[in-house]
Amino acid sequence: FGRESSDDEFGDDEGEEGSGEGRQADDDKHWSGGCPFMGNQNSTGEDRLEQELKALRATRATFETLFHDEQHEEMKSRGVRRWSRTATLNALFIFLYRDLPLLQMPFQFLQNLLEIDNGFTQWRLAHA
Repeated sequence: FGRESSDDEFGDDEGEEGSGEGRQADDDKHWSGGCPFMGNQNSTGEDRLEQELKALRATRATFETLFHDEQHEEMKSRGVRRWSRTATLNALFIFLYRDLPLLQMPFQFLQNLLEIDNGFTQWRLAHA
């Protein structure tokens, strides 16, 4: 505490060769190359961003099928969906407004159905 710090103590010395930007790039190369946990993550995150955008587009397309009967029926015929469009929208409505007193019992019923389905799935996996 009693000691005063100088700029060169932290490597901010203007007298060293190269600009601050070049030195920063050298430091980045040094640390990214020497850190094993970085792996092959030398990209700027553009790959990750593209993956997230692709997932968002797929989610949006799936959500849009709820509002178009033809698309929903096509997904149902392919086996992607099992419920009718009306049943799916009603279940979504119950899940979204489950805090309303009128919808608490239907929500609990749906929750119980999901627990039963999960139980069947676990039993099948355990006894396969």
